[in-house]
Amino acid sequence: MRKLLRMGYDMYVAEEYRAGRLSLRDAANRMGTSLSEALDALQRLGIAGNVTADDTLQSLRSLAGIRLASAGPRMNQVREAGATYRANGTGAQRKRQRAR
Repeated sequence: MRKLLRMGYDMYVAEEYRAGRLSLRDAANRMGTSLSEALDALQRLGIAGNVTADDTLQSLRSLAGIRLASAGPRMNQVREAGATYRANGTGAQRKRQRAR
């Protein structure tokens, strides 16, 4: 009986999501799942996601900004080290150059 009630509730949440009355995050919270699990469940029910390519790109840009901002001055050190490494080559490349 619980399973049947749960299935009915999930169908109700899916219909609310389809109608645009719930966000994906709200639907996932109500279903008690992660965002990716909620998307999978909605797809199994034949409901396409309401997330557009522009939404995805905006989220990725925001995430990149957060990560770079949180890295702060340390990020500059990492960039400089990477540039030095690329300029000098790997250890194996340096050994080959010395052997010549």
